[in-house]
This record gives sequence, C-alpha cells and structure tokens, in this order.
Amino acid sequence: MGSQIIRQRKNKEYLYYAYYDNRVRKEMYCGLISDPKSKRKAIEFEIEELEKLQNNIACRLKILKKK
Repeated sequence: MGSQIIRQRKNKEYLYYAYYDNRVRKEMYCGLISDPKSKRKAIEFEIEELEKLQNNIACRLKILKKK
C-alpha cells in the first residue's frame, strides 16, 4: 500500500502519492499541499492502486483454486 509524502521546495510544500509497482518505487505528483484538490488527487491515486491490488488478488485466487 502507498503513502502520502510531503516535500518542501523553495518554501512551498508539495504532496505526492508514493507506492511500489513490481518492486519499483513510483511517486505521483498531486500538487501544493495547501490546495484541497491535491489531497483529493492523492486519494484517487490510492483508490486506483487498491483496485489494482484487489484485481490481482482475485486473479491469483482463481488460479490457486483451479489447482
């Protein structure tokens, strides 16, 4: 599961959503931390990641149940 990261550059704070995809760390830029849209964007990235994980688990379960 991913997490939200705050990075500071030139006296501004930026929000990122970080997660691992096939053992590769990925960071998605969400925007300024002060912008409410940034927080919503991070939530959307997390939802997308969780849906992918859920799909992968369902596929793996099907494979294992057939054995």
